[in-house]
Amino acid sequence: PVSQSAKDKLRQVLASANLTSATIVSGTRTVADQARIMEENLHNNIRINYADAGDAVTAVYDQMKAQNASRAEIRAAMEAEINRQGCSAVSRHCSTQDVIDVSSGSISNRSAFESALDDSNLVDRYYKPGQFNEPGYHIEFK
Repeated sequence: PVSQSAKDKLRQVLASANLTSATIVSGTRTVADQARIMEENLHNNIRINYADAGDAVTAVYDQMKAQNASRAEIRAAMEAEINRQGCSAVSRHCSTQDVIDVSSGSISNRSAFESALDDSNLVDRYYKPGQFNEPGYHIEFK
């Protein structure tokens, strides 16, 4: 889910960049959501660079995959590791903070969008597509 607050903040950033739309592809996540998304990414050879807690979850995937475990078994083991690490330590998407991912293909002027993100007092930090292997924009609002 994406909070109304996150949507409103994104609208303000878009307006600052003279843009009218963006596609939000992810918002707040449960432990099960985080495990599913991480497993799907890893299954598709997309490796996001996480901090230590996320790397521990990725290691579980790698171990289970090497043991020829089913995808369901892998996800269950990843969920257990996320719970052990603490979901918000694995991903900010699991926190109470407004965190969203935006499809880079939905941004018609990336330079203007990035300038608006840089200048916004609503943004705590963001990652550009490709940074930490992120496929799109990862935005953490204040």
